[in-house]
Amino acid sequence: MKVVYSAPNRAHHYAYARELQQAGFLKNFVCGFPRFSPRAPIPEIGKALKRADQIQLLYIASLKSKMPQWVSDELAHWSKVQIDRSSRKALRGADVFLFYNGCGLGSARLFRRNGGITIVEAVNSHVQVQEQLMREEFERIGLAWQPFHQRETRRRVAEVEEADYVLLPSLFVARSFLAKGIPAERLLRVPYPMQKIAGASMPVRTNTEDGTFRILFVGSISVRKGVRYLIEAFRQFKHPRKELWLVGPMTKPSGLENVPIPEGVNFLGRLKETICRKNI
Repeated sequence: MKVVYSAPNRAHHYAYARELQQAGFLKNFVCGFPRFSPRAPIPEIGKALKRADQIQLLYIASLKSKMPQWVSDELAHWSKVQIDRSSRKALRGADVFLFYNGCGLGSARLFRRNGGITIVEAVNSHVQVQEQLMREEFERIGLAWQPFHQRETRRRVAEVEEADYVLLPSLFVARSFLAKGIPAERLLRVPYPMQKIAGASMPVRTNTEDGTFRILFVGSISVRKGVRYLIEAFRQFKHPRKELWLVGPMTKPSGLENVPIPEGVNFLGRLKETICRKNI
C-alpha cells in the first residue's frame, strides 16, 4: 500500500509522515510548511517530501506584517488550493490519498474516479459546527462576529462529502460530523498520542520548591480557546500560592476584553521549545 499525505504545515503532520515512512507506506508527503524555516528539514523521508509552500509563505508574511484579516484568510485558502493541485502529480501510482481538510478537493475527486481510497483529516469539529459555536460565543460575550471564509467553508464541506473516510481525533469531533449526517462507518477515530519532546529529560514535579501551584496553558489566547473561562476558574481556585502561565500569541479579539485579570496570571507570549524546557 502506498499513501500520499498532504498537509499545510508542520504541526503533527511531520510526525504522521515519519510514521508512514517507517511503516513503508509513504509515497509522497506534499507539505506547505515553508522550506526556509530552520524546522523545515525532514531527512527521514528523503525525496518523498514535495514542497508546495509559495502561497503559504505569503500567508505567513501577511500575519507577521499584520495585514487585514481578509487578506490572510484569502491567502490561507489559496495556499490549500495550491497544495491540492500539487498533490495530483504526487498521486500517480498511489493507493490511498490522506489529506488535511481544505487541501485535497480536486485531487480527491480525480483519485476516487480512478479507484483510489480517499481520507480527509479533520483535526477540529465539522466546519459548519465550528462556525455555529463561534458565532454563538461571539454574540454571547458581545463581540462583533466575522463569518468564516465562504469558499474555504464550502470546500471543506465538499471534501467531507466526497471522501471515503474522515480521520478525526476525538469523540467530540466525531459527534459534530454525525450531527451533519456523516455516517458512523465513514468516521475513523484515532486519538492523538502523547509525544516526548526531543532532548527533554526533566522529571515530573509534583510541587515547586516554594509551594506554588502552577498551571500551564499553551495555545493562542483567543475566543476559540476559551481562555476567559480558564482565568475565571483560576480566580475561583483556592490556593495560597497559585500561578497561571499562559504561553502563546494573543489574537484580536482575544475574548479577554473587559475581563479582570487576577493576581498570579502571567502572559508569557510565544516561547521557543528550548526556552519552555528551561523555564517550565
